[in-house]
This record gives sequence, structure tokens and C-alpha cells, in this order.
Amino acid sequence: MTLEDMMDAADARTLNAAGNAFADRGMWNEAIECYERSRDRYRQAGDRRGEALVLNNLGATSYAMGDWDDALAAYEQALAILRDLDERPTELLTLMNICFLKYAQGGRAGEDLDRAQRLAEELGSDEPLTKIYWMRGDAAFHAGVDLPQAFHYYALACLHASRVGGDLLEQTLTYVTEHLDRLVKHNESLAALAFCDHLLEFGRLENMGQEFLDMIQNKRSDLLSPPLLG
Repeated sequence: MTLEDMMDAADARTLNAAGNAFADRGMWNEAIECYERSRDRYRQAGDRRGEALVLNNLGATSYAMGDWDDALAAYEQALAILRDLDERPTELLTLMNICFLKYAQGGRAGEDLDRAQRLAEELGSDEPLTKIYWMRGDAAFHAGVDLPQAFHYYALACLHASRVGGDLLEQTLTYVTEHLDRLVKHNESLAALAFCDHLLEFGRLENMGQEFLDMIQNKRSDLLSPPLLG
């Protein structure tokens, strides 16, 4: 039996899994072919949820290939289906995909980000909220108009990340360090200290734990005592 015969005989779930396997190996064209066939099978069966899941995979694969317009189109088709079905957790995932796509293109997610935040708050989803505040904080830092707002967005990101812990908190603190370094590089050391002070005050108010406070205090101390050169 040829590969084509096997794909013709496969059901929607199997084709989607095959697409995932191809995508994991960077075999994008093969992945897209599997996803398209899977989508057709789900559509023929009237399984709209399955179709939406495959559309998300198509969007992710198109994004990986650099076909951002195709990625956005796939995500938006998935989003329309999920809203009709009231599949809020998967709708949130799709909205986050759209937000990151627009963010990667240097744009602003606007209404999509607002909707994602409302959904994440309703669902009590700390990981998406962390990432939403990353994007809001980055936008505020890059605008450079309202640094206290940027500080607060990152404080909120740290709060939600601390509830999840692990890699998410580590990545959030890495972004904090990058923003501190950028402020220092642009001769805004006082703003960098103010950022640390805001995180410390917020961390105490929200009972984020001594480990978090110690990490931020160490970053603040580093700002006051830069390493000596040999």
C-alpha cells in the first residue's frame, strides 16, 4: 500500500496526528496536506470542533513556514467556529495564537488581546494571562510614554507566572531582566530601579513569596553595584 493509499484510507483523527508528526520534523508541506485532508474529513462528518482544532494546526504550520496571511486566515476561521460552539478554552487558545502572530509582525492585537484577557480572567487561566501581560508590558515599554504602566503590566505578569511557576516564571523573569538591561543601556538607571521597586512593593502586597522578592532584590542590588572590570 502506498502512502497515498494510506492517507486516503485514514480517518480525520489519524490524519491530524500524521500532520503533527510531519510538523514536528519540519516537513511542512506534508503536514499541511495531512491537515487539509483531516479538515475535509471532519467537515464531511459535521464535526466542527475537530475542524477548528485542525485549523489551529494549519495556522501554526503556516506560521512556522512564514506564511503569516495564511496562518491568520486559518486562525480566524477556527475562531468563528469555536465562538459558535461556545468552546471557550479552545477559543482562548486560538485568540492567543492570533495575538502572538500580530505581535510577531510588530503590530498590536487590540480587540483580540482584550477578548483574550476577558476570557482568560473568566476561566482563571494564569498562563495566558501571563503572556497577555508580557505583550501589554512590552508594548508600553517600547512606546516609552508611560513607564509606570509598563512596570505594572510586568508585575501582573509576574503574579500570574508565580502561580504557575517553573519555566513560565523563569521566562517572565528573563524578560524583566531584559527590560532592566535595556533601561540601563539607554541611561535610564533610575527608571530601572523604579521598576524593581514597583515589583518589590507589588510582590509584598500580593504575598508572592520570599523567593520572588529575593530574586528582584538581587536584580536591584546588581543595578547599584555593577560588576568591576579587570
